[in-house]
Order: sequence, then structure tokens, then C-alpha cells
Amino acid sequence: MNSRIASPLTSVIGSFLAFAVVSVSGHSNAQAVTPVTPRLDLERGYVFAPLAGSPATAGYGVLTNISKETLTIVGVNSESFKAIELHETKEENGLMKMKRLPKLTLKPQQKFELKPGGNHLMLFEANPLVKQGDRVTLVFQIEDKTGKPTIQSPVDVPVKARP
Repeated sequence: MNSRIASPLTSVIGSFLAFAVVSVSGHSNAQAVTPVTPRLDLERGYVFAPLAGSPATAGYGVLTNISKETLTIVGVNSESFKAIELHETKEENGLMKMKRLPKLTLKPQQKFELKPGGNHLMLFEANPLVKQGDRVTLVFQIEDKTGKPTIQSPVDVPVKARP
């Protein structure tokens, strides 16, 4: 399943993010903001439903920079989880070790695979209502040209049962 940014739910979320009510000097003025251009795709993206009693679960898929510029992902968040980290898995001295990636830079059209036993999203402290069959929105935080994490790229993914 391809969880493109342009799915119906993320289109609604994108539209919500694209419009802002700006308050100037105590007056409420509605001002349209240019809609956010999709920047990331999470093909075949999904998260595992949290196991009872477990504080963490994982998310997978193929992350692709679909913009025309290099992007640096500096965080991921969701209303469905207290915290999300991007993790890489590497072999060190014959052991597989997991380590948090503080940043991930993707060139235009570059792919980064998130898969079981490899690189992945680590999702902590799920909202108790998150269950198999639901859909959750993951919001990737991307640095702007000044290095500030100001650009958001939401991706809608299904919650699946563990095999």
C-alpha cells in the first residue's frame, strides 16, 4: 500500500496546516497561506499495533524525498505517540545495535528503507486508543534553509498486527 502524502486524510491535514488565522494587533484576520507541497512519500508505510504492556512499537516503509531539493529530517511526531525516533541498526563486533539518528539527509528522489531488523521508526508510549486497523499520522519535521525545523510533511499510515 502506498501511503502518499496526497491520501484523503493527509490532504485534509495538509489543508488544515496550509491555512492559518493570523491575529494582528488584537484583530482577527484570516489569511491564506500557500499550500504545503508534498516533500516525502512513505511507500508501503505502516506501524505495528503496540503490544499490551509494551511502551514501544515500530514503524516501517520506504521513505522517499519527492521534492526537487535535498531535505534533512530532524524529527518525527504524532498525536498518537508521546515520542518517535528514527533508528538505524548496524552490526558492531558481531552484534546488531540500534542507535538513534538525530538527522537524516535525503537527496532529491533518494530512498531510505525502514524495515524489520534494520532502520526503523521507534514509536514510544502510544495513545491507549491506538489499535490494529486504525490509521495514524506521522509528521516529519524537516529543516528549512536556515537549519530550523520548520517544515512539516505529514504521512498517513495504517496500524497493523504483529506477525
